[in-house]
Amino acid sequence: MVTIFGSGFGLYGYLPALIEGVNETVCLPRKYLKIIRSRTDLSALEEKILWVKDEDEAIQRSSKAVISVNPIWQFGIVKRCVALGFKGHFFLEKPLAESPEEADKLLDFLDDSGAGYSVGYSFLYIQAIKKYLSNNRDTAQLLLNWEFMAYHFAKNLINWKRFDTEGGGVLRFYGIHVIALLVEAGYSGVVSSELMGEKEEEPSRWEAIFSHSKAVNCHVMVDSRSENSSFSLTGKKGTDPLVVTDPFELNHSQVEMLDRRFTSLVSFICDLDKSVDRRNLYREINRMWRLVENRSVFNKRKMGGCI
Repeated sequence: MVTIFGSGFGLYGYLPALIEGVNETVCLPRKYLKIIRSRTDLSALEEKILWVKDEDEAIQRSSKAVISVNPIWQFGIVKRCVALGFKGHFFLEKPLAESPEEADKLLDFLDDSGAGYSVGYSFLYIQAIKKYLSNNRDTAQLLLNWEFMAYHFAKNLINWKRFDTEGGGVLRFYGIHVIALLVEAGYSGVVSSELMGEKEEEPSRWEAIFSHSKAVNCHVMVDSRSENSSFSLTGKKGTDPLVVTDPFELNHSQVEMLDRRFTSLVSFICDLDKSVDRRNLYREINRMWRLVENRSVFNKRKMGGCI
């Protein structure tokens, strides 16, 4: 049995993946019932959920827990679960914390607790991206570009996803997926990193160059405040670039009315048996994240204007 912390992506993302994709029994505190009933994409799942009084009861009944909350809160929830005797498996969202230093502390705590854990770096579960990257490491030019309009910018929402001090911003909330992807592919160094935006605490564009001991550099650009919607990987001459509107288009879901990340989430949840093998990878991702942060410079960029 699995429980979920988080009333946002935890419900509209993880809940369908757990029930419809993995056939898990989900246990939720009754405080989430109103949210489930208010959403047409989730209301049909109400009868498939085991409803309990509160979060403490949900923790005590469950052997798995999804933590999908503000990164600043994630460590505290993990501690609370462990204090209540939870020794099962945590599915954690990225970023693990508001900074790589705090993320290391969380990993230290988890390793000492004896609990299992996985981290939801979505690009690790999009096989087409991994395959293209692997086949083009020896190219003279490898480019990864990702442009989109983040929901909080499109709707002018003032929430934690805008602010890097809370684990948001283009690097910590979106770029961390790219960092994880490149680390798994063997990239281990950071040549340069530049953050841009209207305000330093709200970076919206990130450009970086990563190095590999056995391959050429990878140039990365992620723009979370772009009027364009595009994800592309460009490799060796003569090889067609990988170009889609959204990277999650590369995973095709047969289930209607579900979040576009459904297939990646199902693969992530089913990857539980490999979670122990990935612990060194999670440490290396944090190390690379710290390197990027240390190399990053900020340049002011006007919305819709030039750098």
